[in-house]
Amino acid sequence: MMTGVSMSSHLSLRDLCKIGVYTVGAGTSSAEKAITYPLGSEISCGVKLGKSKEVSDGSQATMSLGDIMLPLSQSAVVGKDRIYVTKYDGVDALSTPEVYAILGEPLRMRQGFVCNVQRLTGGSAL
Repeated sequence: MMTGVSMSSHLSLRDLCKIGVYTVGAGTSSAEKAITYPLGSEISCGVKLGKSKEVSDGSQATMSLGDIMLPLSQSAVVGKDRIYVTKYDGVDALSTPEVYAILGEPLRMRQGFVCNVQRLTGGSAL
């Protein structure tokens, strides 16, 4: 993952994402306290992914780490939220959005917020 000044040259807001806001149900039973991620509207974002690795724990999941830049208007995003990538380069719509868990808290930079992310696939448990 990138840090510092080099990040701005590698991430631009050419992609589209939706933020899934971490929400816990208000009930008393475990089913009523289920965690959900209601989606907001589509926003500009910048996705930069590293190489994928296969997980060797029998879950048949792959692990993809990377960075997603969000505009400064997304200051409410926290590490428990999810990012759903819906389009790459603004035109290549995905039939199923790619879901990313935010690792740690977003880093505020002059150009936007940078989130270290892991793609959730297969049996991913984040």
